[in-house]
Amino acid sequence: MEALRSAGLKNSDIQALLTAMCSAIMRKVSRSPHLYRENLGLGHVPVNTYDGACASSSVAIRDAFIWIASGLYDIVLAGGMEGRPPWYPPGYPDLCHVYDRYYDYPSGITFPGSSPAAHLYAKRCGLEMSRLKEQMALISVKAHQYGLLNPRAHLRRELSVEKVLKSPMVCQPLQVYDCCPFSDGGAAVILASEEAARKLTAKPVFITASVRLRPVPCPASRRLCPG
Repeated sequence: MEALRSAGLKNSDIQALLTAMCSAIMRKVSRSPHLYRENLGLGHVPVNTYDGACASSSVAIRDAFIWIASGLYDIVLAGGMEGRPPWYPPGYPDLCHVYDRYYDYPSGITFPGSSPAAHLYAKRCGLEMSRLKEQMALISVKAHQYGLLNPRAHLRRELSVEKVLKSPMVCQPLQVYDCCPFSDGGAAVILASEEAARKLTAKPVFITASVRLRPVPCPASRRLCPG
């Protein structure tokens, strides 16, 4: 509703709704997109839901971009939400399944446990691990800087490279500030065609690129890994 108000739009202006939630099916909330649609008064529009782990909202926004670029719709509402229900057990039982339930989950590997990929990256790119850790630390610093600008952010604190590198080790070489916190919250964005956007604002924000990485064969394995 805040996104609609800030854009100066009414419910009837929205032509499609794309929602996202990490591991929605395993949390027994797979019907939530339809409930959100009804509660927002958007029963007249199609709704899609996306379950792509940490990339769920990004996938929803990318599809909204494609739907508009195709000429099918002019104004689309996309958003993601995440919540830790009271009955949710401690730890990461569903995230283990989201990652790789057949190979990694039985071994006890969670997202931070994929840290050997950092060693592989450093080797392939000829980087010293200390240099790679500094580069990764800059990502956390940048994210926290943006968090300071957002009154709704989960973590609003300034962070330095030094603090990142001094934080506790989680799974070498990943440290605490290299890993994402588990958050309750949501976000929404309204995408519009260029023609529709220029009618709504004098300074539209344009998406200049939208890319998804294709899977490539991992070395010495028939499995697929991000490439």
